[in-house]
Amino acid sequence: MIRMIRNEGRTTPIVVCDNCKEPITDSEMAMAIWKQPDVDGTQAEVFHLHKGPCDRAFKAVIGDPNPWQELTKHLHYLCSNVGLSPEKLLKEEAIEQEIGTL
Repeated sequence: MIRMIRNEGRTTPIVVCDNCKEPITDSEMAMAIWKQPDVDGTQAEVFHLHKGPCDRAFKAVIGDPNPWQELTKHLHYLCSNVGLSPEKLLKEEAIEQEIGTL
């Protein structure tokens, strides 16, 4: 799940594991999983999980198999689907670095 956390007087978005409720800090050791919709155009809730014990425990509850993606790829697709190109992302990062919010 995506949540906001307050840190040093500022709030910032984080990705939290839907199983253990701890922040995900390594996108390569995490995944996004969902139940496959049966009909085109149908939306599905997405869950974010640490790989390993968290994804195994979560799958035991919701059933398996379910489609999933590496979290790195999932976030890349998400950025693309909202029109956030790599160039825009780099520009935003430069602005945030300049004003000291990253």
